[in-house]
Amino acid sequence: MGSEPPRILRNSDFAGDQKRGNWLLVNWEQRFLNWLVPRVPGWLGTVPLTLLTLLWGIGLVYCGFRAAENLQWLWVFNLFILLQYITDMLDGAVGRARKTGLVKWGYYMDHFWDYIFLCSIFLGYSFLIPLEYKILEMILLILAVSIMVNAFLYFAVTNEFRISFCRFGTSEIRYCVIGFNIAVMHFGQAIILKALPYAIGLTTLAVFSMVFMTQQQLRTIDLAPFKKPSR
Repeated sequence: MGSEPPRILRNSDFAGDQKRGNWLLVNWEQRFLNWLVPRVPGWLGTVPLTLLTLLWGIGLVYCGFRAAENLQWLWVFNLFILLQYITDMLDGAVGRARKTGLVKWGYYMDHFWDYIFLCSIFLGYSFLIPLEYKILEMILLILAVSIMVNAFLYFAVTNEFRISFCRFGTSEIRYCVIGFNIAVMHFGQAIILKALPYAIGLTTLAVFSMVFMTQQQLRTIDLAPFKKPSR
């Protein structure tokens, strides 16, 4: 007995391409996109812009490997983060401007490669961390992925894709990583080991706060039909 075909949701009902949130850089990013999108060459469309994240991720791993011998490679590491930041903003914006119709494909592939890119950052850092500290890096990666999972689960039950929490989103995280890399180049690799426990603590707090607030909101939504109207 074959499985039933999936129910096809019309693009007009699918909100995966509409990112919700009020992160700190959202207004600046929109102005930047309004200026840049019309200047993107015609051959550089949604598909190549999305797939470029794989190239940037490979570059991160290579730079992390080379940075183990020369920390100045972290400048190139930062460059790949900036390149992914730009192409990640552009892929959906270009698709909407050119009406390519790749809404579901864009949602799926864009966020799959975002996950790969996140893992690439941690893999690049792994070359700078002694073996006995790698368990801490793994814990931090698990927590970071938990934030992504929370966003995807929330979207699955609300059709609203939120990418920020307390005005802090993926854009701000990228700049934090870039700033941290500059600090590593200035103070040395030892700062990574000192920062790991604090990063784990802050990310744990963020994950628990996010999950608590999300489940409270969803509980309110579920129970709303059962509340008796006030007289």
